[in-house]
Amino acid sequence: MAVICLDPNLRTPKYIIVFNLAFTDLFGNSALVPKVLDVFLFNHHLIPYNDCLTFLFFCYTCLSMQSLNLVALAYDRLIAIGYPLQYHVKITHRSMFCVIASFWLSIVTVVLIAAGLLTRLSFCQSVVIRSYFCDHGQLFRLACNDTTPTTIMAVLLLTLILWFPLVFIVCTYLYISYALSKVTTVQGRLKALKTCTAHLSLVAIYFIPILVTFMLQKNIHPNDIP
Repeated sequence: MAVICLDPNLRTPKYIIVFNLAFTDLFGNSALVPKVLDVFLFNHHLIPYNDCLTFLFFCYTCLSMQSLNLVALAYDRLIAIGYPLQYHVKITHRSMFCVIASFWLSIVTVVLIAAGLLTRLSFCQSVVIRSYFCDHGQLFRLACNDTTPTTIMAVLLLTLILWFPLVFIVCTYLYISYALSKVTTVQGRLKALKTCTAHLSLVAIYFIPILVTFMLQKNIHPNDIP
């Protein structure tokens, strides 16, 4: 983040996204890691419900923002490779600031509503969840009153964090592959692909663990602790 601010060569629209990604990582780790260390190092498994909702808000906000940052980077690569002559017209400082601001506004609004809906829930039995942080799905599945609004919000969150970004990125790289197939030289294709390797690595690091966790937890009851 400091290098991006200090180096004039890095003050480009693309690095606005990179800066925001770094900020989100720092912010998210600051929200998540202290409580995780408290749980695993000091065996403190309890957390007040209001603190849990605050914890959930910051974790999900950062998680969602990381996902949408990858969408913004995919869009940047799409324009750079698919429409190179229009890159400096479509990818500007103003457009990137507007995209990042709209992401933050939409994410904070959706996650705030999701956390607020959890305050309507009643818990008749166990209040123990099988998770190292206050997971939205694990919490509302324990409730004994009507969870329809919360379930709808969970689907919206899942779409926002996982399915929309993943589908967009896959479609983006399908189009990039199609655009590269029109490049006549192998050297030109490799040069274009090299600009995508860092982004593809981030996509794999982010989405593979989330998909694996989602598939494993889908059939596990939230308080089914061995």
